[in-house]
Amino acid sequence: MTPEAKAEARALGFDDTQSTLLKAAKAPGKEGQIRALREEAARKAAGPDNAISSETRIEAAKVAVRRLSLDELAGFTEWFDAFCAERRQRESGDATVKALDLPGWTMRI
Repeated sequence: MTPEAKAEARALGFDDTQSTLLKAAKAPGKEGQIRALREEAARKAAGPDNAISSETRIEAAKVAVRRLSLDELAGFTEWFDAFCAERRQRESGDATVKALDLPGWTMRI
């Protein structure tokens, strides 16, 4: 794993979790490893039955967004704006809604 990914693992409390570290190590590059660690942290925060409150999910999302690099934040902002625009169109009954083609971001909140 890259030094940056190792630091992220320590910050997320995964420095002693071998299965998570191995999964992250298989990801290509620093950003892939960090993303794998953050996704695992989100899964862990959600719990086994995903029955956590909206407030807890929102707080977990805020923490994840704060940890993004400026480039990741710009990409997320672009995706989120497009997501919101599509949702508004869908809710207004506009039949001309176009599918989003923004690879790399999946909303898992």
